[in-house]
Amino acid sequence: MIADLNNQSVLVTGGTGSFGKAFVQSVLEHSPNVKRLVIVSRMSKNIMK
Repeated sequence: MIADLNNQSVLVTGGTGSFGKAFVQSVLEHSPNVKRLVIVSRMSKNIMK
């Protein structure tokens, strides 16, 4: 169960991990009128290899 986040701003750290992806999907499904959804993720260390 997720709280009603309509008209709220939400900051998600680690949004590209398995939990983060599921959480973001849940927020968008259950609170379609979320005011702002900010997802912060680190760049992979192996991205340039």
